[in-house]
Amino acid sequence: MKLLTHYIFSTGLLAFIGSLFSGNFGLFISAFIISVISNYIIDRFGHKIRNRFYTRTKRTHSINNSIMIGLMPAFALMFALDIYHNIIINSEIIAVFYQGFFAGPSHLFLDAFTCNGIFIKSGNKFKRFTLLHLKYNNKAVNYLFIFLGLLFIIASINL
Repeated sequence: MKLLTHYIFSTGLLAFIGSLFSGNFGLFISAFIISVISNYIIDRFGHKIRNRFYTRTKRTHSINNSIMIGLMPAFALMFALDIYHNIIINSEIIAVFYQGFFAGPSHLFLDAFTCNGIFIKSGNKFKRFTLLHLKYNNKAVNYLFIFLGLLFIIASINL
């Protein structure tokens, strides 16, 4: 999927997860920050050139690694908010943790619909896994997931 699609879908999903813990608008801000940073890292450092084409690597497009990438900005955000503002309550810390935990897998969920798929560890080897074989720039599918991300945002506001 396109990077913008990842940003909007993940922000919506993470905002929805945050709204399950607290109605604080700050959790939408944390969802946006975690989404942008983790999705950028996954796409920026998760591709290499093979035969003149970009291809995904297991460095960022495997489940365990994507979770760790999502947790990095979440932990930094939790630390910064706790140190500088000292106003975060436990439910919001837990919400930011879960936002970080699901940021990477939400990226992989969308990439599983594309031709190159994602990497799943099977035994000692990584195998490619794909749900559908769509091109990453398929407009209809990108718009569908942008729409779903916006629905998540609306749902998070109404909870």
